[in-house]
Amino acid sequence: MTSLESVIQKHAFSYHCYADDTQLYFSFPPDDPTVAARISACLSDILVESALKVSDFHQAKRYLVTSDELQRRCSLPESYSANTIVAYLRKAKGQKKKIIEELEVKPSKRTKLTSQCSKLCEDECRDLAGDIMYLATKFIPQKKVAEALLEEGNVNEAMFKTEDCRKTMKALQEALENNWETFGLATHGLGPAVIKGTFTIIDACLKEKIRALKSKVSKDE
Repeated sequence: MTSLESVIQKHAFSYHCYADDTQLYFSFPPDDPTVAARISACLSDILVESALKVSDFHQAKRYLVTSDELQRRCSLPESYSANTIVAYLRKAKGQKKKIIEELEVKPSKRTKLTSQCSKLCEDECRDLAGDIMYLATKFIPQKKVAEALLEEGNVNEAMFKTEDCRKTMKALQEALENNWETFGLATHGLGPAVIKGTFTIIDACLKEKIRALKSKVSKDE
């Protein structure tokens, strides 16, 4: 959508933004009866309702979509068209002309790449990745996995091999991170976030294995 500043100014709000860009302070008369309606209208212009429906009966979550995010969508590898941009912003097709006129990005004539991730804004993908990793941490029994990895033989050698495996996994993760920029753009950040979380869980399981091996050494002494 347009920049946050232009949207706020369009609704005739005076505001101050702190240097860290994390807080906005609005100034308006305390007895102004139109404030609530104006704030609601302003929010509807800068937030999109989540495409991820949950059955907890709470109000649908809304996310901010910035001009920078739209620029990423209109660039490779996706190269969103005007129609795809309107769908991304969860706006009616009848609003396309007005929305495109206000955009600070230039859509392509034809979208080059679509996937299930195309429906989700970046903050939705961030939250989805967070939920996936939370559930993985909660329901994958790391100690049980570690016990399944224990093998017969020299314990010290097993610890050395496990530490070596951790180092290899860390190097692999770093190599992936240095080469997944396009993958991140295509998945709106979801792919890299889930992969990083997966590496974290694997490393946690390997650390549990090392603890189990050390415990075995203590018992044998």
